[in-house]
Amino acid sequence: MKIARSSRLTALGSALLLAAVAQGALADPAHKWRIEFSGQSSEDGTVVLRLNPINGKSIDVETRVPARSGDNHVALAVADSLKLTLGDRYHVQTDDGESVIVSTGGDGPKFDLNLERSTLSGVQIEIAPE
Repeated sequence: MKIARSSRLTALGSALLLAAVAQGALADPAHKWRIEFSGQSSEDGTVVLRLNPINGKSIDVETRVPARSGDNHVALAVADSLKLTLGDRYHVQTDDGESVIVSTGGDGPKFDLNLERSTLSGVQIEIAPE
């Protein structure tokens, strides 16, 4: 019993450490971000992105994606959700079908863009500054 508890505590500690390292790695605001999707969703799911402008309030954007959606369809659905939520404060466009670009004008504030959560099975999501 004590061994199992010790293993769980060790696993929890490792998970918290990895989360802290990952959070630190993402704290590099930029004017432009690329979200790239690959794969196909095996069931209905959601993607939640968090946009954190410097000196501004965080904005969560949730996108619902139906089962059997390919990467191009997922990218289009996410782009539509971003445009609807962000309005004209940010420029949102698709690129190469499977990517979404989110940017500010040159004088707009830099921001972080993170994947808050995803329940899409079969779809990989990569986010990086441009």
